[in-house]
Amino acid sequence: MVVDTEKQRMRFREEIWKLLRKKTRRGPSEILRAEVEVIGASLGLTEEEACGEFLGLRGILWDVRSGDLFASMVASAKGEAPPRNWFAFADVHLL
Repeated sequence: MVVDTEKQRMRFREEIWKLLRKKTRRGPSEILRAEVEVIGASLGLTEEEACGEFLGLRGILWDVRSGDLFASMVASAKGEAPPRNWFAFADVHLL
């Protein structure tokens, strides 16, 4: 089965937007890496691809209230390499 990567990326973006809209309705919210990876997996993305796509949407779809990505990041306790080296972002808001 051949996956249309552009359609896959657009669908991922739509699903992330829905998640952010729901979670940030009352203000900045915590976004878990696991939530991003589950959305990615549902669309055929690996964990790394999903995290990379999510991080690539910063400044386009979402940002952190503090403006400092690293200050807002809850680091992974497992010590994974980027783009999976985060457990959550604490103050995400929808743009």
